[in-house]
Amino acid sequence: MAGANESPFYSGKYPIMEAKWDAMIEVAAELCRTYNIEPTLETVLSHA
Repeated sequence: MAGANESPFYSGKYPIMEAKWDAMIEVAAELCRTYNIEPTLETVLSHA
């Protein structure tokens, strides 16, 4: 996401594509299952 900006939002020159979002969701879900973490807005966060 080179050149991305939060406000006003701009996804940058290389935005994250749908396939990558799907893969990240699967990885997060697997980590929640492995470590017995209930996925909520408070327990699963991005670095953003």
